[in-house]
Amino acid sequence: MLAVYAIGHVVLQPYQARRYAYAIGGNEQAARLSGVNVPLYKTAVYSVAGLLSGLAGVLLTARLNSAQPVAGLMYELDAIAATVIGGTSLLGGEGKLIGTLVGALIMGCCGMA
Repeated sequence: MLAVYAIGHVVLQPYQARRYAYAIGGNEQAARLSGVNVPLYKTAVYSVAGLLSGLAGVLLTARLNSAQPVAGLMYELDAIAATVIGGTSLLGGEGKLIGTLVGALIMGCCGMA
């Protein structure tokens, strides 16, 4: 988890990429009118999300010692709760990676997940 966090922190350091991701999340049409290549950045964001989802599936399969199609059912709500506890707005445009890490640690340590 810390390795994925560290990589995410390094990748999000370039100011322009982070700003474009927030702009697209806040208002896609306004980002497009501001000159952001929305399809390129959306494809990149979805690709990284797919890669990390696959990694999570492999780790869950290794943890459970079995692969079942319903093994991760409703885990997405835990992920959303961790980001909200960490201070990310559900309306878009606000939030920090460190807040999401803190939210996940709170959920893991307090037995919420």
